[in-house]
Amino acid sequence: MVGDEETARALLESIRWPAGPVCAHCGGTEKIYRLRRRPGSGIRTGLWKCGHCRKQFTVTGNTIFEGTHLALHKWLGAIRLVCTLQDGATARQLADSLGITTKTARGILKKIHDAVTHALPVARPQDSILRQMAYKRKGSLYPISLNAAVDVLLKVQPARKHPDALERRVAEMEAARRRGA
Repeated sequence: MVGDEETARALLESIRWPAGPVCAHCGGTEKIYRLRRRPGSGIRTGLWKCGHCRKQFTVTGNTIFEGTHLALHKWLGAIRLVCTLQDGATARQLADSLGITTKTARGILKKIHDAVTHALPVARPQDSILRQMAYKRKGSLYPISLNAAVDVLLKVQPARKHPDALERRVAEMEAARRRGA
């Protein structure tokens, strides 16, 4: 099991970016550097900056891990447990093994299940276990390794709470531009 936050972040980076970091905003692969965290600075752990677009990003950005308050090593522990138990993990089992509340464990299981369900349209033939999990509503990813499961989960973008907000804002800006022109 992944023991600490730095090891978990390094594992996620190696799975998501096998050839080095890629900017989440512009897709650039050159001129990317890690921002160093110094005592007293407001820099978060694992923060990268792109030299092309000058924006900051992390490995968890635009994934199910984005915005979570739960430590990454606990997320990976939950995924490993879901992958190793043939009958699937219950929220109580997760809570006991990770030292978290049952409510948090239920949320993790729901996010994992939703992510796997959303990954189905892009699933490869060898990902047939993902199909089985989604269709049987079974909470197990049993034959899948931790790296393969994390790879699938990193590719799934989280659903926005208000999916029409961006489209509505773009329409408002277009209408304001037409009125002003």
